[in-house]
Amino acid sequence: MASNVSTEQRIRRTALRLLERGGPEAVVMRRIARSLGLTPMAIYHHFPTREALLEAVVDAEFGEFLQVIGKQPAHGSAEEQITHALDGYMEYALSRPRLFDYVFETAEGSAALSRRLPRAPLTHVESARRCGSRLDAGGSHARG
Repeated sequence: MASNVSTEQRIRRTALRLLERGGPEAVVMRRIARSLGLTPMAIYHHFPTREALLEAVVDAEFGEFLQVIGKQPAHGSAEEQITHALDGYMEYALSRPRLFDYVFETAEGSAALSRRLPRAPLTHVESARRCGSRLDAGGSHARG
């Protein structure tokens, strides 16, 4: 019975499940190997260190996080767009609290995230420029 899921993906998914259930302390190479029927050394073939495995989990989950944010409406005033983005942020935080805590509140998670961010700032910068252009054009001024 051949599987379409690679061993690397299975390892990453198992690590994610352990991280979500018990936090980063629960992500132990021997535990992952045992649950997948592998030797611990087989995991090191795919991920040279536990930190590399956690970084791969964070990298994949940051993509998921961006998808949640991206589901939010991208129209309205700058304030409405920020509110929608924050709604997505909160939705993700509440649906995956241990993962969220690891990524955004620990040095290891933040370091893994910061290695992922160099690809994203241009998007954020461009988004800020567009919002600024709308404000300059008078499209989103607060009216009282």
